[in-house]
Amino acid sequence: MNKFFKNINLKILYISFTLTFVISCSANSEKYGKITLHTTGNRDTFIFTVSEEFLENNSSSLKNEVKNLGIKISVVEYNLLKKLLKDKKFCYNQKNNQDFTIVSRQEKIYDMTFSHLIATSYKARPLTARSYFGECKSSKN
Repeated sequence: MNKFFKNINLKILYISFTLTFVISCSANSEKYGKITLHTTGNRDTFIFTVSEEFLENNSSSLKNEVKNLGIKISVVEYNLLKKLLKDKKFCYNQKNNQDFTIVSRQEKIYDMTFSHLIATSYKARPLTARSYFGECKSSKN
């Protein structure tokens, strides 16, 4: 009977920790990523940048990629992008659904010759974060 209660307590702790983590991450989506319009006043194109902290915190989840997009993007990055677009009310079609495509991806850029070695050995911060260039499909209709 003691094992039973111990297992229940562990499950409750695990669930509460997971919910706390999800809620705290979703509330701070602006902290981990940023959406900016590519040109002022044009709501058709945007740039999505992902913070280094977000990539470090989700390093194990970055292997799971979204299929059929044409651009390599992880599921967690894609979900963050959708949340940020929803918060800014970008890329909605007439049926009130998000409708966008990712056109290109730019990896992190370092200001060193041996950037990979330095990044892995000394945890150097990149000059630019990983970023994606996207277009809203809804405006083309």
